[in-house]
Parts: sequence; structure tokens; C-alpha cells
Amino acid sequence: MQCPKCAAEVKLEDKFCSSCATPLNSEQPGELPDGPISGGEHRQVTALFADVVDSTPLAEKIGEEAWFSLMQTVIGEMTKAVQDHGGMVETLTGDGLMALFGAPLAVEDAPLNACRTGLDILARVKAAGELLAAELGERPQVRIGVNTGHAVVGSLGTELQQEVAALGDSVNVAARLEGLAEPNTMVIGEATYLLVKDDCATRSMDFRLSADQSSWHFQLM
Repeated sequence: MQCPKCAAEVKLEDKFCSSCATPLNSEQPGELPDGPISGGEHRQVTALFADVVDSTPLAEKIGEEAWFSLMQTVIGEMTKAVQDHGGMVETLTGDGLMALFGAPLAVEDAPLNACRTGLDILARVKAAGELLAAELGERPQVRIGVNTGHAVVGSLGTELQQEVAALGDSVNVAARLEGLAEPNTMVIGEATYLLVKDDCATRSMDFRLSADQSSWHFQLM
């Protein structure tokens, strides 16, 4: 069975496409089925942002067709990693993606699964980079930010097209952490760290996002 929106392979019993979050098995196109999220609900979620470092100059250097081919490979590997660890790709950003863990369906170990996804993305893109370097002469580098916290989760859009989205400061922090990550690394927020510290090797990083944000965040090793 294929998703009617993005053509990704889905299971008959799935309520949402794990790739684009389109509702499945609904009588009305774009209508969210009865389930954990019927509107805007407060949820604890873990958000993951990943993108290609210096994507604009890289695209200009290798040209549009080569850039499209590179992003097909990179986005494909990122998406597979998210799906393999129980996450949902909320949106594609052109040079990366944003994924949610713990929504639209609540799952156990969402923060740990998000961290595992980030490490998997780094490994997958590194492996794909060998072939891309040989084919295109460039090896892409990615950076990842992960943060856990409460957000309002629900459907946005019109009757013709709706998507599950998470909005809130915790999601914004994940995006900012991604921007602070060094190439080919992942930075996680303190809330995520406290939930995964017994399962992941980390090193502390001393920086402050704002006056009311803790200055201690952590980079996975």
C-alpha cells in the first residue's frame, strides 16, 4: 500500500504516513482519523532537525542537477533513519528535515529513539558520502539538533490538505541547537540529556541560548 500524497510504502493498519504524516484510511481527504490527536493538544515530544552544512554554496558549486541528485540521496537516508526508529518526518526543508518522536502517536523512549536516529543519520550520510564524493566530487556534511519538551501538536492546513505539526519553544530550541552543531555532529538539549544520559555517551558544551535557557547542553559522542 502506498501513501496517496508521497507514494511512500505504508502498512494497511497505519493511521499516518511515517514519511509525510498524511492521515491514512480516512473517509475525507486530509481528515485526521479519530486517535490520539484530534486538534491542538499539549504533548511532550522530541524534535529533531537535520540539514546539510553550507548547502547554498555547495549547490552553487556543483550545479542544480548534481545538487538535486545529492539531496535525493541525503534526504532518502535521513528519512529511512527516522522511520527505522519510530519517528515521523514532519516536514522537508529543502536541505534537510524536521522529525517528531512521540507524536502523532505517543511512544516509549521517544528521546532515546530521536538520539539513535541522529546517530544513524550521521552514519548513513557518511557512508553515502563515499559514493557521492566519487560521483559528484563533493562529500556532504550534516548537523543535527534534538530537544525534548512540551509542544502543541495537531493538524494544520485546509480540508484539502492537512498535516500534523508541533509548535512551541521546545521545537524552536531544537532548530537552534542544530544551527550550533559542528559539521557531522549532533547537539541535544538538556531536557533530552537528562532522559538519555544513562544510555548515551556525551560531552558537555557551555553556551547559552537565551537568558532563561540553561547554558549546559550536550553533544553526543
